[in-house]
Amino acid sequence: MTGRWFPYSELEFILADKIRVDVRQFGKAAQDAAGPVAKFYLDHMIAAGGFENKAQKFGGTMHQYDADGFRAALDGLKADAATGDETYWQTTFAELNT
Repeated sequence: MTGRWFPYSELEFILADKIRVDVRQFGKAAQDAAGPVAKFYLDHMIAAGGFENKAQKFGGTMHQYDADGFRAALDGLKADAATGDETYWQTTFAELNT
């Protein structure tokens, strides 16, 4: 990712587009879920320190990719998945089905 500041909506759009392309082999339902999945993932990565945040003087917050924070957040996800049981992913992403 480039080292520039993005509004939340643009990051959400970028991630949803990439997810849509990656899951197209699984059909339309998987592609339609790309938006909520991108939002969930982006919210998690922002909360876990994968992005720096900067409040704008006219309102709103901009986000910039932080390589070390992003890597640490991914490592945390991997560690959680490795220690979870066989229902880990189903439980983790259950709120996307509502």
